[in-house]
Amino acid sequence: MFAVCKERVWDMKATHERRKLTRCTLKWPILIWRRGDVRAAEGYTRNISSEGFYCSTQESFLPGEQLEGRIEMLSQDQEGSQVCIDLHCQVEIVRVDIAGVTAEFGLACKILSYSILIRHRSKFENNHGSMLEVV
Repeated sequence: MFAVCKERVWDMKATHERRKLTRCTLKWPILIWRRGDVRAAEGYTRNISSEGFYCSTQESFLPGEQLEGRIEMLSQDQEGSQVCIDLHCQVEIVRVDIAGVTAEFGLACKILSYSILIRHRSKFENNHGSMLEVV
């Protein structure tokens, strides 16, 4: 996966900028859900920093909601096998943007806590990291 980090350029006229940290433009699969809910919304990150991320999903959430999330990052181990680095996090929704034509919602999320799990990717997983049903 390729990441591009953009340095901040502060414009003295732009007083609406809320970001304090550099954001990296990344498109990684994400699952996000309410605690205790068995159903997760699928989407993709758009950018990420050490304190949060912005993602797109088909489902809307409310600002202030605290949710669970999992971002899947693909990499390779020393032998060249594909591994998944799962960032499991608890987040708070800071802002919700509505994209009118696409019926997508943009979610600005603050990371409250996280854990990382590194695992070999199973041949039974799809590209979103969800288990495929085997019949």
